[in-house]
Amino acid sequence: MGSWTFLGCKFKKDRSERTRSHVHEWKADILEYLESECHRYRPEIELTKSELQAAVQYQDKPIPKRSLDKAINELKAEGKIYVKVKAGRGGGLVVATRKALIRTVIVVNQHVKKAYKNAIRTFFREAAILTKTVETSGTEKKIGLFGEQTNLWDTG
Repeated sequence: MGSWTFLGCKFKKDRSERTRSHVHEWKADILEYLESECHRYRPEIELTKSELQAAVQYQDKPIPKRSLDKAINELKAEGKIYVKVKAGRGGGLVVATRKALIRTVIVVNQHVKKAYKNAIRTFFREAAILTKTVETSGTEKKIGLFGEQTNLWDTG
């Protein structure tokens, strides 16, 4: 099925039927690739522009260089990715997505809090009792607030 015109309206072909892709489609492909390559403790990826160009493909066709540049610049302007350029021999790009950075910060903060509590518990026996009471009192307040809010809901 090709595109056809009815009273001046032209309908868009599906991506698989077109020879070229739109920049927003390439942006989605780039984000998908970066998310698949990011690790929990290392949110950034270090690679050259040609490696990124070869890695981001649709129907075994790599992204064109100009489309890659345009997509990267638009993603940077939108704040979805952060790019650092390393010049010279052995240079390239260091790319990280906003989502991966936030996920890493959350995971690291959870591990730091847990390690800090464990360190306190090992040095002071009284601190173990104190941290247990703080943790249980925090959950009781949440349950209490939730219980109070459910009484206010009108269920019909």
